[in-house]
Amino acid sequence: MTSNKNLIEILNIEGNEVAVSRQGINNCMVNLTQMAKPYGANKAPDRWLRTTEAKEFLAALEEENLVRHIWRTEDDSFIIKKQGGHANEQGTWCTDYHVAIRFAMWLNPHFGIAVIDGFIKFLTGRNVGTLVNTRNLPAPKHREGFRKLEAILRRYTSLANLKEIAKRHNVTLHHVKDVLNGNSVSNPVLQSVIDIAKENKNKGITFPDWRIRKKGIDYSQTVFDFEPQDIVELNGKED
Repeated sequence: MTSNKNLIEILNIEGNEVAVSRQGINNCMVNLTQMAKPYGANKAPDRWLRTTEAKEFLAALEEENLVRHIWRTEDDSFIIKKQGGHANEQGTWCTDYHVAIRFAMWLNPHFGIAVIDGFIKFLTGRNVGTLVNTRNLPAPKHREGFRKLEAILRRYTSLANLKEIAKRHNVTLHHVKDVLNGNSVSNPVLQSVIDIAKENKNKGITFPDWRIRKKGIDYSQTVFDFEPQDIVELNGKED
């Protein structure tokens, strides 16, 4: 068997970027920390690893691997933690893709199903939607077309919308703002912003930029007030 332990590839699964590293022919390591990032601190790998479900699953997988003589890594551990290096390399990794699938199911059953399909395609050499290596890509705000998209999204989303998205994905409002600013990458969060913006646009709803703090008379706000078809967030100050 051959091992490309230092080659990290990024799988785009349902808009979620998942870092993997091939281990032999039929296995791969997976960055669980990166996989869980869109779901917030309550869904961190360490929380799952403390559950009875995780402990029982790892014990069962260990028994199966002993019977089938499955090769993982030289340290023979299902869970390893990496520090330093590129952001895609840091965090908690599993050395068996079965662990990643079980963890993905714990994060979100629908996402877990997509992960199963994605890993089957990846391990059999087929296309996994968009296979992207973002190691050398700049932050979204520096990528072509992002600033134009950001301006459009801000016109059709309110601060209340962003709070709703944060709650939906179990992340902080700050994280959602970072994604919209182009400072952080989270395709699931950005897709939710796009979906809400499209919905508001179809309803003819627009919003003033909630980043602008009110000083004296807000001329743009006043114009919106005179247009009954435009719904305005009156208390749209940033928290």
